[in-house]
Amino acid sequence: MKKQTLRRLLAAAMVAAMAMGMAGCSNSGETASGGDTGSAASTADNGGDASGGDSASQEPVTLTVWNTEVQTPGVQDNPVANAIKEKVGVVMDIVQGDAQKFSVLMAGGDLPGIIYSNSAQQGVDYSTLVSSKQLMAMDDLIEEYGENIKKNFPERVEYSKKFLSNGEDKVYFLPVLCYAKDEENPDISYTIENVGLMVRWDIYKAIGCPEIETTDDFLNVLKEMQDYANENDLAEGKTVYAISGWSDWGLWPWWLANVREMGYLDLANGAIVNRETLEVDVNYNTEAFWDSLKFYNKAYNMGLLDPEAFTMKNDQFWEKCQNGQVLMAHASWQTD
Repeated sequence: MKKQTLRRLLAAAMVAAMAMGMAGCSNSGETASGGDTGSAASTADNGGDASGGDSASQEPVTLTVWNTEVQTPGVQDNPVANAIKEKVGVVMDIVQGDAQKFSVLMAGGDLPGIIYSNSAQQGVDYSTLVSSKQLMAMDDLIEEYGENIKKNFPERVEYSKKFLSNGEDKVYFLPVLCYAKDEENPDISYTIENVGLMVRWDIYKAIGCPEIETTDDFLNVLKEMQDYANENDLAEGKTVYAISGWSDWGLWPWWLANVREMGYLDLANGAIVNRETLEVDVNYNTEAFWDSLKFYNKAYNMGLLDPEAFTMKNDQFWEKCQNGQVLMAHASWQTD
């Protein structure tokens, strides 16, 4: 494969990676996609620069993308994916599975071309991924094609080099939630996604917006909301539960949002930080973690917890949310 052709193809991969979050390259770095190498090379040869040139006349490059948070696997057909296809000439083919499948793919050297990395779901942390030698350092690509990254997200690049490269000082990942603190406005959050306990406003408003000061108050409000939703058949014949969950993200649904509400920050692999004391500890050693479990135990005893919460997969949880069967979200992206 010609060097310039590879650069163009990898630039297209990088743009798609920015859309998905964190990026990596599989197949020993020989190709930027999971598709046929020859086809990818001819695509880059037959048109403008893949990093921003005219892609309308090119045959699109298909990149396989590991992302368990997308509702529908396979080739994506939505406004964002279609815009990427039109502007960049890249088609995203989403690959999904559990931690076991990811481990099998990694062991066989068959990782998808782009990885939306979430160690809690994959059971594999950044260090193991870097050590596998299946990720491609993106420093040269960012230098040549990533002017917007250098201009708008320098903190993410430096963070990635310092903390996500096994001491190599290279960019293997593009973090999605990594921001510089605004010293003049320290309480402002610049994240577009927030984790926390959120309820359906329409039903909360319908029951009179009761005051909430404690977790017990919150559970009692959820009970009123659940009763209202079922009495008024808001899920059209389906049973509504205030709280549900899913099993394929480990313990994520059962503690992370709750400890955020208690003033903690979460780190990788179950560690949390007390924002007041800056002490770091494993979640199992903190009162916040066990208070979270007590919260869900109370919810279960009050009949608020979906009995399928411990056996469902995330996509089944999403389906119930879309059917109006769940009243509490654990994060802002679940409120769409």
